[in-house]
Amino acid sequence: MNDFLDNIYGVLFSPKETFDKLILNSPVLQGFIIVIFISIIGPLTNFEFCGSLKCLFLLGFKIFSSAFAGVISWFFFASFLEILASVFKQAGKIKEFLTLSAFALIPWIFIAPVGLFKSAGILGIIFGILLGLGIWLWVTALVILAVIKTYNLSIGRTVVLLTLPFFAGFLAFNWIIGFFVTLFNILRV
Repeated sequence: MNDFLDNIYGVLFSPKETFDKLILNSPVLQGFIIVIFISIIGPLTNFEFCGSLKCLFLLGFKIFSSAFAGVISWFFFASFLEILASVFKQAGKIKEFLTLSAFALIPWIFIAPVGLFKSAGILGIIFGILLGLGIWLWVTALVILAVIKTYNLSIGRTVVLLTLPFFAGFLAFNWIIGFFVTLFNILRV
């Protein structure tokens, strides 16, 4: 348990050194726990109790479905990046990336307290939004660092790796539109 708390503290205050340590050990189970915890924060903070058993059942369902969706998303994101990393001949490190990407999500625990600012008037709303964006940027930077550390890529190659799916999606969308436009032009009388 001490290692787990040390890892959490390390990611918050010295992520490079902590990621270097985590890549050697890769505690995927700890990452699994983090992903589940981060996934259920939303339903827990947005739930309004109405005093009936139906509400408790709904809360349980939301918690379970959020945890399940979080774990599935985490695994598919890691699998997808593992496939993309094969472009750079760096595949075969999914366990390490699963661990680092889960630990990169740790700053999301601050999103629940930041949400409280949004109920404190206009200044609170602005402050809450700015803090929320800061947390989002922090997590994004940690995920990019996780990719760099896991696959030993330069920043340029990491940018290519992370933007490649967007370009591929744009290209696929254009191909699909072009396919149907051509098909409709052929079928038009």
